[in-house]
Amino acid sequence: MAVTANTAAAARDISERRHEIRRHSGEVNLSNLFVFGGFIFLASAWEKLYRAQREHKLATTGAYAYVRHPQYVTFIVIMFGFLLQWPTLLTLVMFPVLVWMYVRLARSEERDALAEFGEQYARYAENTPAFIPGFARPVEGSSTHRKGELS
Repeated sequence: MAVTANTAAAARDISERRHEIRRHSGEVNLSNLFVFGGFIFLASAWEKLYRAQREHKLATTGAYAYVRHPQYVTFIVIMFGFLLQWPTLLTLVMFPVLVWMYVRLARSEERDALAEFGEQYARYAENTPAFIPGFARPVEGSSTHRKGELS
């Protein structure tokens, strides 16, 4: 009888572990989407920024046609993915702190860009959201702007 009870207990334990793995696999897959998708998006945004900086131009194409700070948006998305993977007290506390720091850094960079590009950056900032893509049309000169459209 003891063997049967042990076998039944082991089967329940295996069943519970499988259920737990299935439950967590959805969380891990979602977090992987944020993390790996974020890194892929980040690479494409940085390519546009690198090219623009090398040519001493304002980056307004690709992701920069929709938000002024796609690199920081992506960092936040990646951090959110890690937060889903490891929801500890430390990650819960550090996430809003890091978001706040990236927003401050973006605002500082905006002042620098305004000083360097003047009216061109002011127009870009007026028509392009800082962090959350909107439905406004991209600024003239961006890859998604069509000639003849009003900005």
